[in-house]
Amino acid sequence: MIGFSSIVGGCGVQIPKIIIGHFEVIELDGDVPVRSRHGHAAKCTAARRRMKYQIPATNEAVPAEYLRALDHTDRLARSLDSQFRLPLTKLRFGWDPIIGLVPIAGDLVGLALSLRIIASARKLGASPALLRRMTLNAGIDALAGAVPIAGPVFDLFFRANLRNVHLLMDEIRRKRAPVT
Repeated sequence: MIGFSSIVGGCGVQIPKIIIGHFEVIELDGDVPVRSRHGHAAKCTAARRRMKYQIPATNEAVPAEYLRALDHTDRLARSLDSQFRLPLTKLRFGWDPIIGLVPIAGDLVGLALSLRIIASARKLGASPALLRRMTLNAGIDALAGAVPIAGPVFDLFFRANLRNVHLLMDEIRRKRAPVT
C-alpha cells in the first residue's frame, strides 16, 4: 500500500509524507527518516524485521530497506558459497563446505543458513513457486552434504545458496521489466 498525505510539523509547517507498506517515510529537506505509522521509532526496528516486501513495480522507486535486505541476502549467499578462492585455480568456495566437514551439526547449521536465505527471499516478495524451488535446492544441498567426505565436495560444486539468490534476482528482474 502506498499513500500520500501530509502532517503538520513542529512549527506548523506542512510536511509531506509517503506511506509505503507498514512504514511512512517523512520527507524533511533531504533527510528521510523511517518511522512506523504510529510514530514510534523505537518499535520500528522490530516491525522492519517482520515486514514482508513486494517486488517494486517497473515505474516504482525501490525502497532503501528493500535494497538493504536484498544486499544482505546476496552477501550471505556469497559468504557461504564463494568467499574464498583456491590459489592458482578458478575454484571458489565458501563457509558451507567448511562447516559441512563437522558431522551432523555442520550440516544442520548449513541448512539453517540456507533456510535464512529462503526466508529473506519470502520477505522480499518471491513467489510461492520460486520458494518451493529454492527449498528443493537447499534440501538437495543438505541431503547430499550429509554424506561423509563426498558431501562437502558436492557443496563445492552445487552452490545451492548462490543458485537461490540468482533465481531470486531473475524473478525480480522479470517482474520489474517493462511490459512491451
